[in-house]
Amino acid sequence: MNNFVLYSPTEFVFGKNTEVQVGALARKYGAQKVMIVYGGGSVVCSGLLGRVKQSLQEAGVAYCEMGGVRPNPVDGKVYEGIRLCRREQVDMMLPVGGGSVIDTAKAIAAGVLYDGDFWDFFIGRAKVEKALKVAVVLTRFKLKIGVLEKNLDVCYETSGRNSAVVHGGFAYDEGTLKARLCVEGNREMTKLSQELDFTFLRCGKVLVGKTEDDLAALKRTIAQGERNGAANLKLIDKEELHRLVPAAVGEFAMYSPNSGILDPFGYTIALAENAAQNGARYFFDQEVTSISRQDGFYQITTSHGAFRTRWIVNSAGLGCGKISDMLGISGYHVIGSKGDYIILDRRTGSKLPMPIYPVPSNTYMGIHVTPTVDGNVTVG
Repeated sequence: MNNFVLYSPTEFVFGKNTEVQVGALARKYGAQKVMIVYGGGSVVCSGLLGRVKQSLQEAGVAYCEMGGVRPNPVDGKVYEGIRLCRREQVDMMLPVGGGSVIDTAKAIAAGVLYDGDFWDFFIGRAKVEKALKVAVVLTRFKLKIGVLEKNLDVCYETSGRNSAVVHGGFAYDEGTLKARLCVEGNREMTKLSQELDFTFLRCGKVLVGKTEDDLAALKRTIAQGERNGAANLKLIDKEELHRLVPAAVGEFAMYSPNSGILDPFGYTIALAENAAQNGARYFFDQEVTSISRQDGFYQITTSHGAFRTRWIVNSAGLGCGKISDMLGISGYHVIGSKGDYIILDRRTGSKLPMPIYPVPSNTYMGIHVTPTVDGNVTVG
């Protein structure tokens, strides 16, 4: 082991119900008014937020609050928090939640006392020289989580067998959950790949067109993508297209620099391993055959056993419609789109730096050419 010196002027308080000490601790460190930052409804439904507020009140520490921080947080909440802190004369941040909530609170703490844009700290234009105090109520829920998998392992079906492209979020209808989650997932993929150790390349993607109709369609796609929150989409001419992808043939293209590629097997296995390391149990060869509701619990019968649970998360892929029907939520129709791919030799890999797609259609995905993280090229 290497020698090192650790200096961490932070007080850590662990144990059951320690959130009731928040008010006294905040007062101990000189807080007059704190801003509570939190995410969704879990801290509210669990009663944690209420206990934190009560602790502050009992200690005589004033507070204001800002909720709605989402995973992979956006800068809009940071700007909102900075304005609120300045207006309310806050002197301590109190995030209640996990990493996204804490990161948002730290950015606010640095931005409140800075005259410029808080982004300056992240792009190297400025260093944090002073900031508000930050106290954290770190949350973790005690849950028993089981994954019922009908196959003998993960990656037997569409999770492992797909185009392996991380999309930018421009192809989905505005306002849909699919569009929002696609954009959020794209933004967090680099950090996630580093944390879970799977290969992800943010190589970009082009949608190539030739006709006036294609040009009009790409302009609509860019507009839709911008409304969805997809960043840095742009039209490029023939010369720029050739510079980016010398093998591409077209008159113009839409360029999505944030699109990327990954290994779907490595990605899915990394997610499964991370879940298992955090306590989730996998039950393989357990195809769900029926679900009933009894005494406030779901009774799940599988091909090889029975399970009892308070909650069900339906993530059954192409089988999600069957699970919904068993839960009494009917009307979902899963439309499969089967594709065939040809895998080219690795000698072609250097000729294709990013995926090439046709202009999108509502009825046909089209033939696309995609590099893989292993250096091959797929056509299909």
